[in-house]
Amino acid sequence: MKDKDIKNEDLEEEFVETNEDGEELSGNDQLKKLREKLKVAVAEKQKYLENWQRDKAEFINARRRDEESKSEYLKFAEAKMVEEMLPILDSFDAALHHGKSQENVPKDWLAGLESVYQQFQTVLAKYDVTSFGEVGDPFDPNFHHSIAAVTKKGDEKEHTLAEVLQKGYKMKEKVIRPALVKIFE
Repeated sequence: MKDKDIKNEDLEEEFVETNEDGEELSGNDQLKKLREKLKVAVAEKQKYLENWQRDKAEFINARRRDEESKSEYLKFAEAKMVEEMLPILDSFDAALHHGKSQENVPKDWLAGLESVYQQFQTVLAKYDVTSFGEVGDPFDPNFHHSIAAVTKKGDEKEHTLAEVLQKGYKMKEKVIRPALVKIFE
């Protein structure tokens, strides 16, 4: 038999509802019974659909939380790495400051040191690491750690940085290390 030869009558099954005694129900009773079954099936389908939608939303939220957690972990790892490199950067600052103040330091050596220092700064800039804490800046306890107060000698403003003993650094907007300073009182 070919597919074209199949008729709807061949595919239809005879459906007869019976009561508890096995007697055939009338057409109206069969229709009522089918409608009840349809209501149950529709309610069950809706319940499955709602559960599926809820599970899908929970999965999407879990994936988003996982991505945020990974991103936060990477930021923390980068900040920790930068924090561990800051003493090296402090040593560069001290060497450059000392080298510039000495007359007998070879200029080529000092230029090489400055070049390495600039490369270091370029790498830190790629990670949005910036330094802060300059003499004259207003004191902010969120960014500065004051270890001493200095008496004003001239027209300096109160609560401004008198001396920066160690630069502060932040990554994006997060302070990695506050600046170690003395302030005017």
